[in-house]
Amino acid sequence: MKRFSILFFLAAAVLGCTKQTDIFTREQDAISVDCNEQSVRQNILCLGEWTSRSDSDWLKVVPEKGSGNGKDYGFYEISVAYNSGAARNGNVYLIHNGKEFPVQVSQAKCNFEFGKVAFTGSLTEGVESSAALIVNYRNASGNEQTRFTCTVSGEAAEGLSVPESRGGLSTGDGTVTLAVTGTPAKAGDVSFEVFADGKSLGTAAAKVAAGAAPGPATPRLTVWSLTDHKGDSSERAALNEKHPEWLNSMIMNADTGSGVLSIVGAPGRPSAPAIGSQSFADGHLYVKGMFDQDYFLLTCNDFTFPAGTSISCSGSMGGAGSSAGYFIIEYSTDGTEWTPADGAITEKVENIDITYHTKPYDDITGTEKGAFSVTMTPASACEGTFYVRIKVAANMRMNHTATVTAINTNPASTRFKGDLTVKTL
Repeated sequence: MKRFSILFFLAAAVLGCTKQTDIFTREQDAISVDCNEQSVRQNILCLGEWTSRSDSDWLKVVPEKGSGNGKDYGFYEISVAYNSGAARNGNVYLIHNGKEFPVQVSQAKCNFEFGKVAFTGSLTEGVESSAALIVNYRNASGNEQTRFTCTVSGEAAEGLSVPESRGGLSTGDGTVTLAVTGTPAKAGDVSFEVFADGKSLGTAAAKVAAGAAPGPATPRLTVWSLTDHKGDSSERAALNEKHPEWLNSMIMNADTGSGVLSIVGAPGRPSAPAIGSQSFADGHLYVKGMFDQDYFLLTCNDFTFPAGTSISCSGSMGGAGSSAGYFIIEYSTDGTEWTPADGAITEKVENIDITYHTKPYDDITGTEKGAFSVTMTPASACEGTFYVRIKVAANMRMNHTATVTAINTNPASTRFKGDLTVKTL
């Protein structure tokens, strides 16, 4: 929580009534921040020169000095370094006319962590692997140098390996992708245990399918099953028990077929508030903080089909009135080139042209409101993994009162209700 100085808010009133020769006030005398590297912008009102100092090497004031006319507010920033250890406190001091005005900075402890290991792609006997292992992480400093190794075991492990990987992590939240290489020699079960600097991060299981000659597309179905009404505490508890990966790592494994639902933030999105607060509220898949161009990624495994195969994606979305109001559905056979599903709608909303497929509704009682169903017809064949993303299509809230990114301290919720399904037709 941030504690505002009463002097800051009274400064203008005082100035209007009294001729001042010694004017100085800062926006806050104490701030609290998380463990990440960041800069906190602050107002300052000053008549004459001011300088600064810090009692901690992880804090500094930018710029280090300045001046003011006593009437117009200026700005400075408190630069806070990444905290890799326990919670800590420090002070910066603004100095004016020989007097020091402290600003206390309280920084939370390091909460860097790795998420669960997830398998993506498919494996087929006698076919070279294009699969991979996905490991999410959060709150990295950007200075970590990590060595990833993996052991492969199970009846179908022969011919498969995961090469060692070394390198740094990006600042904040991110994903590490480890390639599964080789050609499986036989069908059956296989397990991959991933280690970071020798410490196990967990195991992902997969199946190697029996080899078969190419032919017509085999019907495929991937379903994430949620409550289709406002669920009670027992339904929520059942989902918590069945899908702890959603609560722990913000991914959800499919209930039918083989697939993973995850969330990908838009390039350059604000660092705060982060996407999070995930739960199974009311028996639904619930998350807060979806901004413009953020998206839900549905990775559907074992989808092998020729070009021209029709595929559907259906479900129902809900959300708070101040959450993202428009979503577009796109697909890909390689995870890099994206094509909009058929039937996109373009309309002008608050003088903004928005192209979308579905609008969530502020209704949690059923799936009728917010329901969608789209068809996708890839022009190229799929070799095992099919991708669908449900992306925030515009910087506009559901209730049209403001942009989504205006929600800075209390981001609103988006949810899926009932079955979220991807299937070949």
